[in-house]
Amino acid sequence: MSRQMDSRVSDSQQQKSNPSFSLQGREREVTGEDFYDMISDVSKSVSDYCVKRPKVAALGLLTVGFFLGWKIKPW
Repeated sequence: MSRQMDSRVSDSQQQKSNPSFSLQGREREVTGEDFYDMISDVSKSVSDYCVKRPKVAALGLLTVGFFLGWKIKPW
């Protein structure tokens, strides 16, 4: 149990020392531009993956569609 506590303490210390987690005394304001940039990056990554591996992307979409259709049961 002490290992778990030590790992929790080290995780919190690591977050405090990591500059990406630091708030510099005040909370960082998230703007709409940040959200737009994140969505833009995700959509670019997904589209790049679909271009590189179209069969896997199509199979994934068919699987998701089948699962949702099975759970929703529109008939």
